[in-house]
Amino acid sequence: MAESYHWRMQLNNYLQVRGVEYGRANGCSQSAVKEEAARQVLSALVADRRARDMHEKADFFSICFVSLSRFV
Repeated sequence: MAESYHWRMQLNNYLQVRGVEYGRANGCSQSAVKEEAARQVLSALVADRRARDMHEKADFFSICFVSLSRFV
């Protein structure tokens, strides 16, 4: 039990840093609430991945621009 709490605490910290409020859901059953929690986590992970991809692409284009400007 303590180990699972540790993982949930780390997940909560990860999501809070990214502005996602985790652990707040309403539902008619525990299963529905777990689904909402999973949806929130997946949404945050996808958004984080997109942001990292955008930064990587921006870095790549900056490098290409600098390299091409040497030939101009």
